[in-house]
Amino acid sequence: NHQVSIAAEGQAGGCNRGRLFSWGGTLTVITDVVADAADLRVTKTGPATVFAGDNISYSITVTNNGPSAGRNVLLSEPLPANTTFVSATQNSGPSFGCTAPGGAVRCTTATLASGASATLTLVYNVPLATPAGTTIRNTASVSSTTNDPTSGNNSASLSSAVTALDWKQIPQIGQGGPLFPIH
Repeated sequence: NHQVSIAAEGQAGGCNRGRLFSWGGTLTVITDVVADAADLRVTKTGPATVFAGDNISYSITVTNNGPSAGRNVLLSEPLPANTTFVSATQNSGPSFGCTAPGGAVRCTTATLASGASATLTLVYNVPLATPAGTTIRNTASVSSTTNDPTSGNNSASLSSAVTALDWKQIPQIGQGGPLFPIH
């Protein structure tokens, strides 16, 4: 969208059927370009702890606070260390297509309208051999080809602590030997 204003100073030398053929002053053209802007925001929730060997799920919401539509919107999340990718599922909102090349998740949509939001669930597995106390940290980021005037809310990070399984043998009453291991 462009608005053009023309201001003229001086006197015209004459006109011929509405066309200016001689100009004795200064012509100033002022343009005011109104650029598209989409304030994209990403939020993320997930558990504070996860057992080694279990899956960990993160809920990620991408919102366009406007005022314009976001074009070529990309939600990306690198594969968190000490995990393997399981799935990416969309729960609500305009359709995003997701891929996971090398385990890194990339979800895209051509347009995210002003005021629209989409929620996705990303699931990773924490291998059983992951030591207790390991921190699983990951960051989801959103970007667009539309100018974003507030880029400080374009990423969200979470950390989850790995808890090891604590196996204890329970003696079988009356027989003195172990019955079975429990968690």
